[in-house]
Amino acid sequence: MPIEDIGQRLAFPHSFSELPRFVRKVLEDGVIAVNTLLAETGMPTKPETALATERSLFARFTSMSDLVFAGLLQVAVRSQEVREDARAAVVDVEAARDYALRDHGTRSVIVQFLGGSKMGVKTSYWAPDYSGCVGRPREKRGDSGKGCYPCLDVLGFVERQTPAVASEIARQATALASFAEARESLATRELDLDTKTVRRTAELLGERALRCRDERQRVFDVGLLPKGTEFAGKRVAVMFDGGRTLTREGGRFGRRRRETGRRGFRTVWREPKLMAIYEVDENGRKKSERPVYEGTFLTWKGAFRMFAMECWRRGVSDAVELVIAGDGSKHIWDQIDPFVAALGIAPERVRKIVDFYHAAEHVYELADLCRDWSAKKRRAWTARALRELRAGRIENVIAAGETLAIGRRGKTVQKALDYFRNRTEFMRYARFRRLKLPIGTGVIESTIRRVVNLRLKNPGTFWDVENAERMLVLRCYLKSGRWDELERDVLAFAATQRRGFERRRELREVA
Repeated sequence: MPIEDIGQRLAFPHSFSELPRFVRKVLEDGVIAVNTLLAETGMPTKPETALATERSLFARFTSMSDLVFAGLLQVAVRSQEVREDARAAVVDVEAARDYALRDHGTRSVIVQFLGGSKMGVKTSYWAPDYSGCVGRPREKRGDSGKGCYPCLDVLGFVERQTPAVASEIARQATALASFAEARESLATRELDLDTKTVRRTAELLGERALRCRDERQRVFDVGLLPKGTEFAGKRVAVMFDGGRTLTREGGRFGRRRRETGRRGFRTVWREPKLMAIYEVDENGRKKSERPVYEGTFLTWKGAFRMFAMECWRRGVSDAVELVIAGDGSKHIWDQIDPFVAALGIAPERVRKIVDFYHAAEHVYELADLCRDWSAKKRRAWTARALRELRAGRIENVIAAGETLAIGRRGKTVQKALDYFRNRTEFMRYARFRRLKLPIGTGVIESTIRRVVNLRLKNPGTFWDVENAERMLVLRCYLKSGRWDELERDVLAFAATQRRGFERRRELREVA
């Protein structure tokens, strides 16, 4: 028996005390539907019949769970607690939108449930108050219209989808290579959605995540964000690096129209800035099963403000030892001292390390400047310099490099040696190894590949920078194994943040 037929025969409960009777009725009708299915399919004797029967049974039982939750939801939206929260949310929506809303009574809205069912739920509907107006104002509806269902909003619904459905859609859209692949994957879960809905849901969850982060940043800047305890009392490594993502500018409202009638767009490479936080064991290796990843397309200065906030709320400032590592980029190391000051951690507990393998690359570059050398001589010089570098004798590396600063290559060699002169104390690799500290940044390099390259750097993909920021924050939650934090923090976010994508001007700044 189809789930729609069962739903038509059932009357949703009006109070919590009626739920047990409703659940019994759902199960009784479900048993009838399952027995009918078994009578029609019979004993599975072949692989294809076993596959079809198992899927049909799964669909029946998930449909029953959808009915039970729909009944529970119908009771919840009538409860006094939810209605009071909804009224408070309406006040916030009115303040955010700058116009009044009026209760238009109860309406039936179609809701998408996790088992694939779509059923109507009766709940209050609020829309602009046009009383006293002659005719309805002719104005643009906007992204999602001007009305809202506040009772659903306070329960974490997204675009008339239950919180579990929205989470699953965003997770698939974040994990897979495209929104089309996510739609196909969701179809195997009986969630028949179009690609636009998948994309829209993922963007909304990403926008909520960004607004949550912005709110935490505001509270941190005024000194009111509570200090976390997750990494307190531990040896912690914090690493930074940047990636590359191809973004687009122009388009619909951009450049001059072409002969086809469409407007062209420019492609711009932008640098996502990422941070990884993890616990270091007694041997200097990664210990955390769940690291913390955070990323943004802001400038490095704005990114480090956000990184400091994230470290604060994770308890990094109370670490017994903090290792800060990265490549030799000037953009990174110019921000390290303000970053440490913002955390308020004692300088004697901080170890600053330049990635050994990036430093080794600069040794090879020095040797490559000597174009008159033979390959054998270049290999011999490089091997000696790398031994000195690994031993932490950076002065010997600089001295060896200065002997190459002759003739026309003199200025170029001296400029290349500034990399070592400005970072000498961050390259004492022998001492770092004795202290059981990591000398490489493989963790953040892997983070760049998993978070950025495998989704945001696909060939032929051009991202709008705001959408890239939303996807980046979702990927950080997913790849760090902290999707449960997204569900807890973001799905519970205030209803005032549900609508109206903001254009983030600061993302347009070139880092």
